[in-house]
Amino acid sequence: LEFRRVLFRSQNARKAISQGILDTALFLSNVAQLKSIVDEDLGTEAKPKVAITMISLSLLIQVVIGILIILLLEIGRASC
Repeated sequence: LEFRRVLFRSQNARKAISQGILDTALFLSNVAQLKSIVDEDLGTEAKPKVAITMISLSLLIQVVIGILIILLLEIGRASC
């Protein structure tokens, strides 16, 4: 029974770590896309503005979710 608990915790830890790595990769990918769009001189077309807006919104949402997760973890630790 104890072995199953340790294995379950270990699997959850690996899952959390891999999910964090994927989230970081998505964030960095969005930053790279935003940088490439800003570096290109495409004039005053609406397409780059929409792309910049959407990527910026995605980055903002990712940051807000990250902050909320950290706050929830801290609240959970404080209540234990």
